[in-house]
Amino acid sequence: MAECKKSKIGEGSGVGQDIEDGKDEHCLGSSDRGTYETDSDGNVRVKKRGKIYFDPTDPVPSFALGMIFQGLKQFKDALTKYAIAKRFDFHFIRNEKSRTRASCKKKGCPFVIYAEVDNSDGFFKIKTLQE
Repeated sequence: MAECKKSKIGEGSGVGQDIEDGKDEHCLGSSDRGTYETDSDGNVRVKKRGKIYFDPTDPVPSFALGMIFQGLKQFKDALTKYAIAKRFDFHFIRNEKSRTRASCKKKGCPFVIYAEVDNSDGFFKIKTLQE
């Protein structure tokens, strides 16, 4: 499991909630998606999903619905890094302080991503993802 470190969430939202310190069973890094575990009977199953925090140390970022970012800047940096690694060009359709939508520039490319500050908890999260 990824270790959650205390940092500000919701940069640019004015909310700025904190992520809890230390290990948290409901905290997954972006590289932890789709991991498996074995239960007491030896059956393999997908690990329980919790909050997925973006891991800025990943060489190629991966995205998931509900993934949490420290703010708009971290999200944009991750998207840029992802587009370079996957070799595609994107543009921002909507680009505001509390929300942003981007899509692939190439005609026929299905990639669309939308992230905004979640009003329920103040975190900057991916709300729409189509790859």
